Amino acid sequence: QEGELNVVKFTGNSYFSSSALQDAVSSLPSDLSFAHRIFRFYYRQLTINPYTPQPLEDALGVAVKNYEEEYRYFDQAGAENDVLTLTDVYNQFGFHDATVSYSYDFDTTDKVNVLTFSINENKQYTIDTVLYTGLESLPIDLLREIQALLPDVRGNFFNEPALKSTADAISNFLHNNGY
Repeated sequence: QEGELNVVKFTGNSYFSSSALQDAVSSLPSDLSFAHRIFRFYYRQLTINPYTPQPLEDALGVAVKNYEEEYRYFDQAGAENDVLTLTDVYNQFGFHDATVSYSYDFDTTDKVNVLTFSINENKQYTIDTVLYTGLESLPIDLLREIQALLPDVRGNFFNEPALKSTADAISNFLHNNGY
């Protein structure tokens, strides 16, 4: 299927807002500027009228053509990649059983092409244990300081960015102490 992509929707999402998910995907709807919509409207109206002077019709046609970069088109490979991206985003926040699919359809009511990402978030997993290995050979005073950097995450929802932040803090501490 091909065609201009007018609307991108997300269904089944409650943890992330639709705008947050839109920021994560590459599929974007056409975003026509006000000037583009005005030129397009008058161009369409004037091409219907057989008495429209040809130079005026040509000038409006050129004006509309100058805005072509504002159009976005459906890309199946891009949508499939966006499914993988959304699945990964959900995995990073503990939704390890999340499923994502897409459909691309023509909405006959609004007369627009709609790309819909359907999300089933399923269960959000919690953390039972986090093990930091390789630190046992450090001096005891450094181990105590590192222990102060470690938040108690037992029972918290899995959050990969937060875990990475803690690991980065440990790494920075070790680098700053000659390791």
